[in-house]
Amino acid sequence: MPKYFTPNEELVMLFLRKHVNSTAAEITRDTRLKRRGVVRRAQDGLDAKGVLRHTGDTIERYYLVHTE
Repeated sequence: MPKYFTPNEELVMLFLRKHVNSTAAEITRDTRLKRRGVVRRAQDGLDAKGVLRHTGDTIERYYLVHTE
């Protein structure tokens, strides 16, 4: 079954393909998504779809899970 992504989720995915293990602050700063809440919603959506993971460190870093 194909997964559908919002435009904001796609932007976060494109960013993380080039910048693996980025923090939420780095994603917010370096994308056109200038509000942290918008990035958080995109991260939550990607996590729910099973394509985003985080390191679990004190300052979490995010990366994409390889999907077919």
